[in-house]
Amino acid sequence: MKYFYLTIFTFLTFANAHAEWTWSVESDDGSTFAIDFASIRDKGEYRYAWVKGVFPLGKIPNVRSIKELYKVDCAIYKFRPEQRTVYEDVDASKNPIIVPPESDYLFPQPGSLLYALLDDICKK
Repeated sequence: MKYFYLTIFTFLTFANAHAEWTWSVESDDGSTFAIDFASIRDKGEYRYAWVKGVFPLGKIPNVRSIKELYKVDCAIYKFRPEQRTVYEDVDASKNPIIVPPESDYLFPQPGSLLYALLDDICKK
């Protein structure tokens, strides 16, 4: 069982080590979000995409960046992170910590930063 958890942790940590991030949106506070367009996959009614966020120093204690696998319903613009890893550096490479994502779907408002991010994912 220990081997199983180590394998899952290693996969989640290095799955996007060579991702090609395309910067998509930036918030007023300086947070930026990028999409790995090569990772986008459709499965049934959902679209999956890796998203990377970089945050200003001090916005979230001990967190400078995050990588999440989004599960998106492009028909009604709802999403939820399926996997989430946070990092202490802006390159999303040092001291990864796997954090359980929310279980509920999020519905971003039109005109919001997250809505614009989903728009880029859905219109690929």
